[in-house]
Amino acid sequence: MVDDSLAEAVRKAAPRVASHMNDDHVASLRAYLGHYGGLPDGDYDVWMTDVDTRGFVLKYRVRDGTLTAPTHQMVAPFPRPITSAAQLRTFAVEMHHTAFKALGVGFRLRHGYYVDAARHASAGISKALLRRLPLPAGGGRLVWAAAAALVGVLAVGVVRRLTAKPPGLVASNPRWIQNPRHAKG
Repeated sequence: MVDDSLAEAVRKAAPRVASHMNDDHVASLRAYLGHYGGLPDGDYDVWMTDVDTRGFVLKYRVRDGTLTAPTHQMVAPFPRPITSAAQLRTFAVEMHHTAFKALGVGFRLRHGYYVDAARHASAGISKALLRRLPLPAGGGRLVWAAAAALVGVLAVGVVRRLTAKPPGLVASNPRWIQNPRHAKG
């Protein structure tokens, strides 16, 4: 049984959490839908409507070219019983990584997992630099913002290079067997 004060704290946080997830983390919602809802990767509209002590409540519908497709609801369950509303962010991040890992590299590539990881890393580097290094006089924030943007661009470039398929391989083949047209010899 869940404590009433815990349920109330989660209920109060729900609109803010749902709004943030809908605005900034749609890829995570799609991953929750695929992993926790067992749906194949497809063309879905998905949004978080609520949070309760069981998990994140999602609504979704298959895109069929109309706005009249029926909506469905599911709960993406928390990984363990919640004991504090402060755990909501921790659970969201943990569930994000669990879902993306379970859905595989193809899903991660199609839904920007690696680009988002690079973006978050560059933001973390920027915050760390701002905390540890003194800002130059006047316009210092602009200098650090430009440095953080450069780090982000470099990180995204590295990620794209690392995730690109090697030349001469057949992209439609999941094993990337050598394409004889590009073979040397």
